Amino acid sequence: MASEIPVAPSKISTGKQGRVELQPPSHAWISWCILFAYLAVFFEGVALLVNDHYGPEILPRVSAAQFHLCSIYVLEVAIALGPGWCAMSPGWTSGELIAHHVPYTFTVMLCFALNQQHKWTLPLVVVLLTPLNEGLFIANSLGAPGWVAKVRRLYGFSVIVLLIGSEIRTWMKVMQQHWADSALLMLLLDQLVLPAIYYHFKLLCMYVRRWRKTRSL
Repeated sequence: MASEIPVAPSKISTGKQGRVELQPPSHAWISWCILFAYLAVFFEGVALLVNDHYGPEILPRVSAAQFHLCSIYVLEVAIALGPGWCAMSPGWTSGELIAHHVPYTFTVMLCFALNQQHKWTLPLVVVLLTPLNEGLFIANSLGAPGWVAKVRRLYGFSVIVLLIGSEIRTWMKVMQQHWADSALLMLLLDQLVLPAIYYHFKLLCMYVRRWRKTRSL
């Protein structure tokens, strides 16, 4: 997904050979600010999810929440490529952070630029539950008790299952509509969701492998 990032003095090698993980920010308040930003987006997602229906009237709120999430992602990529920080570290490299944040931001921007958000409302809302997972990553980095990591893994697995279900359901519905409308260009563009589904499926496999290995959360 991304080219090799030069190793800066503020990055440290850990674990596997050649793996260079980002360091947490030098000041804890930076991590706290990013944590609260993620939590704010999560609560935006919860407020949207409890709606009785997902009609056009909620699209401005979906747009605002997605803008907030993408802004956090852009900020995190900037501080990763700049001072070499990641509020969710340890455990993240520059390449992993870019692979997680950049394709998502690009796809969401394209979705709104082409005015397709009304077709993808459900996944756009469900994905707003994932910032709690990132927030719990940061909480661990800030010294949260060990059980928080277990809660994060259980929550992360559950939300990804829900997200994949919403993505596949919406993709099938949108494909049928594009085919009926002979909208071949939009049909092709909406295949951009397939790498996201694959990425999320790989995350589920990672959770399952870890559980099989450790038999614990």
